[in-house]
Amino acid sequence: MFNIRAWGPALLLLALFIAVMLMPSKTTTPYRYLDDRSQAGNDQQRLLNTVVQHYGLTRDRLEPVVKGLPRVETELPVMLYMADEAKKPLESIVALRRTQRLDWLEVMKKSDLKLATLFEGVQGSFPEPYKASWTEWRMKYRPELSDDQIRELVFLQLAHKVTGRPMAELVKTPTLPLEVLAQGKPSPNPEAEAKKAAAAKKKAQEDAEFAALQKKAKANTPKKKR
Repeated sequence: MFNIRAWGPALLLLALFIAVMLMPSKTTTPYRYLDDRSQAGNDQQRLLNTVVQHYGLTRDRLEPVVKGLPRVETELPVMLYMADEAKKPLESIVALRRTQRLDWLEVMKKSDLKLATLFEGVQGSFPEPYKASWTEWRMKYRPELSDDQIRELVFLQLAHKVTGRPMAELVKTPTLPLEVLAQGKPSPNPEAEAKKAAAAKKKAQEDAEFAALQKKAKANTPKKKR
């Protein structure tokens, strides 16, 4: 006959072991790449890391938001951009987009964000997909831009802000803004920085020598008798 008392402690330990195994690990998370670039496994994750670092946000701050997004790689950068430009909390943009299910154009209107923000530096001579968006914006009293068009403009603005590369260079191919964002913020040119530092040091030395000569000349100048 089965003795439940004899097996009680063993069953309790087994239950505790199973519970521990089923608990989500705090050290492993699919969003570590947001603030740790070495954890990024593809270009989309590297792009997200670049944008998140540009806005100075942490994974702990963003994880609650990210978990509710169906397409993190396309939604989060636009949300971060709009929250920053509109000077509003990220949660307010998320609520408009996710809870109220508004398209990006409506999110911008509700956030008092002007369409002109998306077109800073954008020219009518730019190739597609930017040309059609620019024409719609300039030629219509109430322009209608799709989610895709707004997303493309946001990525173009982000690529320009993060890398400092000219807009005209970034529009050469439709995917170039995404590619440069995936590459990350360019590090300073060590050679150029070294030359700049050497030039500054040389100038400081020359200024010091000139000041010393002036002081010496002033000291050797005989004072006029009254």
